[in-house]
Amino acid sequence: MTGLTLAGLGELSFVLARLAVSAGLLSAAHYEEVVTVAVLTMLGTPFVIRAAPAVATLLDRFLGARIASAPAGPAPPDGHVLIVGFGLNGQNLAHVLQQTGIPYLIVELNPDLVARARARGDGVLYGDATRPTSSPRPGRRTPTSSSWPSPTRWRPDASWG
Repeated sequence: MTGLTLAGLGELSFVLARLAVSAGLLSAAHYEEVVTVAVLTMLGTPFVIRAAPAVATLLDRFLGARIASAPAGPAPPDGHVLIVGFGLNGQNLAHVLQQTGIPYLIVELNPDLVARARARGDGVLYGDATRPTSSPRPGRRTPTSSSWPSPTRWRPDASWG
């Protein structure tokens, strides 16, 4: 989503284009094209930002499908710890839980971290834990606790069972 919001040209492009014309690097005709594109992208940016979550969901469906299709490993028993995020803190927590024999399941959105967790033999679900489509549902095993090793504004407000 960040890439979509940064795709538009801003006011700085007017200044840079004018400097390029003054330096002889850009013709007057090309300057007009730069101004036109800048104005159009400035007008379109609010619409792009509004559509960004839907575009991200579509990309997740197409690009994430091949990651999610790989087996997640054996299902943990009831009472496992749900680790949301497999960054440095999530990896450290998984290591401690593994050493103490406490079952856990990882939910991760970064495909590289999902691959790393699967290579370690960890049970991992590819997805965004803040979205209902990725959250555990009835029929999945219920965790006793969950860990959000990274700061986030969203927390589950009810049991995920």
